[in-house]
Amino acid sequence: MAVSVFAGSPTRLGLGASPYADTEISTNVQLAVWEKDLKRFEFNLAFLATPSNNVQVSFGVDEDGDGRLSAHEERLVMGWDCGEWFARASRSSASSAPVSPAGQKSLRCVFATHSDGRIKSFSAMDGETPVFESLAALPPGGIYDARWNMARLVARGVGDAASRFFAKTTPEGFYFFLK
Repeated sequence: MAVSVFAGSPTRLGLGASPYADTEISTNVQLAVWEKDLKRFEFNLAFLATPSNNVQVSFGVDEDGDGRLSAHEERLVMGWDCGEWFARASRSSASSAPVSPAGQKSLRCVFATHSDGRIKSFSAMDGETPVFESLAALPPGGIYDARWNMARLVARGVGDAASRFFAKTTPEGFYFFLK
């Protein structure tokens, strides 16, 4: 009986380093989006976009009072995901291909409100280009709710592990920063 055994050193195949950061950071922030006679609620997302990162802001009501906006409590989610803008609100969704899929991006959303908190108009802009125009046609309350008391910011693949969010209230309004 002949037996042959061959042995060799194992070869490990590794994946190359990703050209994009692979981190996730998030924060939850309590806020009030409506006060008596408020005329406008506005937010801006500004960041360096890549074809693979995700930056989003969610608004909703912290129903269980745990200080976090859970997925089932989100009423409006907007942001950037893998090269395009997206929005989800009241069982409606929209997406918009940007003029360029990477580089410095800024999404500016403005909700004009009546003095009682009802939405009057909505607009969203990628620089000078309108996005999510179909969401403006939603019925009142479909995209904005004066009861929102929590915002959640999430970023995936935007930088090193030292990146972080913070929020700031100023006399001009409420700001979120992604550093």
